[in-house]
Amino acid sequence: MKDTALMPERPQPAGQDSSDLMTLSYRSLAMDDFTERAIAGMVAQAQRFNASAGITGVLLYDGCYFLQILEGPLEQVTRLFASIREDGRHAAVLPFAVRWLAQRRFDDWSMRLIGPLATRELAPDLARIDGADPARIDRLAADVLGLLRR
Repeated sequence: MKDTALMPERPQPAGQDSSDLMTLSYRSLAMDDFTERAIAGMVAQAQRFNASAGITGVLLYDGCYFLQILEGPLEQVTRLFASIREDGRHAAVLPFAVRWLAQRRFDDWSMRLIGPLATRELAPDLARIDGADPARIDRLAADVLGLLRR
């Protein structure tokens, strides 16, 4: 049974089917004290999995919280998110900004990590981002892209 909270907010555009692109963002509290090496290992594992599943995105980590923007086919993204919810490295997992996408924003990255210093610069309010302002996620995505393309 599908979690209706994970279905994109807007109706699917005419002509699209469940294999078309969606985006899902979430914020979670990191349950481990992650070292650079542990984060690098987690990201490398995510990159391999995401590449095989057709998922792209970015992971922001400020030292306490994660905020991830996932993009990909509905079934793969919702399946990945279900596993993230069950992952003991995350607590207080809050999904938001679940929408259909016309095109990927992070098409060059199966998963790109934005570390604590850059995350604190881009999103000093990361702990409070909750999806109440959908445009906030769009601005954050644009800011991340700007940083990565410098």
